[in-house]
Amino acid sequence: MAFCMNRGDYTYEKVLEGFGKEKAPFIIWREEDLFVLRPYPVKTKFWGFFFCVEGHMEIEINLRHRLFDAGKILCLAANYAVRIVSRSEDFRCTGILFSEEYWKKAVLRDYFLGRLSVRSAIVPMGDKIQEAFSCVRRLLQIYMSLPEGNGKEEGVRHLLVSVLYLIEEACREYKETENPVSRNEQLMWRFLELVYKEYKCHRRVAYYAGRLSVTPRYLTTVLRQVGGRTASRWIEEYVVLEAQVLLRNSTMTIKDIAYGLHFNDPSIFSKYFTRVAGMSPEAYRAS
Repeated sequence: MAFCMNRGDYTYEKVLEGFGKEKAPFIIWREEDLFVLRPYPVKTKFWGFFFCVEGHMEIEINLRHRLFDAGKILCLAANYAVRIVSRSEDFRCTGILFSEEYWKKAVLRDYFLGRLSVRSAIVPMGDKIQEAFSCVRRLLQIYMSLPEGNGKEEGVRHLLVSVLYLIEEACREYKETENPVSRNEQLMWRFLELVYKEYKCHRRVAYYAGRLSVTPRYLTTVLRQVGGRTASRWIEEYVVLEAQVLLRNSTMTIKDIAYGLHFNDPSIFSKYFTRVAGMSPEAYRAS
C-alpha cells in the first residue's frame, strides 16, 4: 500500500493526474504548495479533506466562490471543477486525499461527501474535533510505517472511515449553529445537484423544473433571488465550465468536446460557448 507525505513528486499537478505513476490509494499531505494559482479551472480526480492550519485561500468549486481559512475543513468530491482564485503567503494546510478507486472500494461514502461538497464544501472545526483529527492522522502515519500484513490494510481502512465520522460530526455541530436553510435554498441545492449530474445530456430549464416538481418560471425566480443567477444561466455556465476544463486540460479536439457534451453540431457548440464565455473555444484554448 503506497503512502505519501511531503513528497516532492506529489505536486498539485501530479495529484490532478491521479496520484502520479504509483497510483497511491491515498495520501496524507502536509504541503505548503498543494494548491497553486491557476487562471483556469481543473477537474479533481480524487476525494479529499483539507484542514487549514493558517492563512487563507479563495477557491471556486463548481462556479461557487468559497473562502477557506484557519480552523476549517475543505471537502472536495471527485469530478468537481475547481479554480484557485487567490491564497495568502502564509497559507498552509494538511489533507487526506483518496484515489477514486480506493474511495469506492474501502470507504463507500461518496453520497455524503458529494452532497457536502455541493452544499457547504467548507465547514468550521471545533477544538475537540481538530484534536481528534490530528490524532487519527498520527495513527495513520504509525500504521503506514508497519510491515505489510497482520491486518494493516484493514486497520488503515477503519482509521480512514473514522476521519469521515469526524467530518460528519463537524458538519452536525455547524448545522446546529447556522441559520436554518429556507425552502428556496433547499430548492437551489437540489437543482444544483441535478445539474452537476445531468448537464451533459440536459440543458433545458423545463427538464430540471419537471424533476423538481415546479414551473420553469418559479425555478428561475427562486434561483435568481437565492443564487444570483437564473436557472438557464446556471446550466449554461456549468456546461461551459466543463468545456473550459477539457479545452485547457486535455488534447480533445473541439469537435470531440462538442459531441461529448451532446451538441449535435460543433458550430452550435462554438456559438454557445462564445455567447457564455465571451470568446470562442479556440481563443480560450490559446489564451
